[in-house]
Amino acid sequence: MKKNWWKESIVYQIYPKSFNDSNGDGIGDIRGIIEKLDYLKELGVTTVQLAPFADFDGDSEYEILNYNVPEASYASNPSDSKTVIKECKEMIQALHSAGFSVVMEMPYTHASEENPLEKSVPWFYYRLNTNGTRYT
Repeated sequence: MKKNWWKESIVYQIYPKSFNDSNGDGIGDIRGIIEKLDYLKELGVTTVQLAPFADFDGDSEYEILNYNVPEASYASNPSDSKTVIKECKEMIQALHSAGFSVVMEMPYTHASEENPLEKSVPWFYYRLNTNGTRYT
């Protein structure tokens, strides 16, 4: 890897949920990212930045439930945790094999209200309005 690769990179940020749906269910997925590696090469991309794809709550990738687990809905079999992990590893390996640098965005300052950290230290992650409700 080049010493200052980030200074010369052409970065493409991928939101997995909307990038490419490989199985026709209306949700972008891991296999969809792998399918488009040639397209990214044609664009001249050298670095892929993956928007948050950790296990999230509801519709927002920034409402993280578990920072250590990929979002299951992006896998071909969301109910099988081994498939989720396997496909995530395959995607990262495919990106590296294709010559891309990979940056994984992980917003540790964002969490779902259902996140175990939020439950152990209530309101740690959230700014409150003057009336005590969560600022959104």
